[in-house]
This record gives sequence, C-alpha cells and structure tokens, in this order.
Amino acid sequence: MSGGPKNVRDVHADVFIPAFAKHLKAQGKTTLPKWSTIVKTATWKEYSPYDNDWLYVRMAALARRIYLHKGLGLGALRREFGGRRRNGTRPEHRALATAGNLRWCLQELERLGLVEAEDAGGRRITTKGMRDIDTVASSIKA
Repeated sequence: MSGGPKNVRDVHADVFIPAFAKHLKAQGKTTLPKWSTIVKTATWKEYSPYDNDWLYVRMAALARRIYLHKGLGLGALRREFGGRRRNGTRPEHRALATAGNLRWCLQELERLGLVEAEDAGGRRITTKGMRDIDTVASSIKA
C-alpha cells in the first residue's frame, strides 16, 4: 500500500477500533451513563467489563460494522456481538448479546450524527460518519 491506508477497509479491526474509540472519547460529546460500570455485556457473562471505557470501544466497533455492512438492525448486531453460552455438562449454544447496551450505543451514534436509520430498516453510516471513520483510518500508520 503506497501512501498508507485510505479507508477503514485497509485497516485491521484490532488496530482501528481502539483508535476510533479514543477519537470518540476525545471529542467529549458523549457522557457515559451511570450503569456502564456495573452492567454486563451479555447474560452469560459473570462480570462487567474491566475497562471503564468499554462503551466507547463498543460504539467504535458498531460504527465500523455498520460502515462495512449497511442495513444492520439491532437483531443482527445482537447476533454479531453474541457468543457461546456454556451450559455446564449440557451442550453449549450460541447466545445473543444484550440489547440495551447496543441500543444505547446506536442511539448515541445517531445523536452524534455518525449513523442514521434506513427506510427499509436497520442503520447506515452517514457522510459525516464516513468522513470521521476514514479520517481516523487514514491517520493510522500501516
């Protein structure tokens, strides 16, 4: 790649998501709710996340996912961010992520103007959101 990455497709997720989460936090337009320190990310989890800024990371991951695949709704995102529920001696099964956390993140991304609802259902990235995401992606060194 000559000249570095151009957009989010050129950057690995494990590099982009923390960088965009840092960008969202640095803007200072989002205040985390009181419940963010005690809530779990899924019903099968035992503890809440150790990182206090985990909601910024979740918002960054959602923005990236919606950038790459427009039209994702809450149900699809619950499946994407879900995991495996271990049932002890019984067989494990796929389980959904908690909807409240994802819903709050989507509403916050909409309030920031990065994401908007589609007429056919689901969400899509706005031009402002695309510009912000591509700016952060292009600032990351290859």
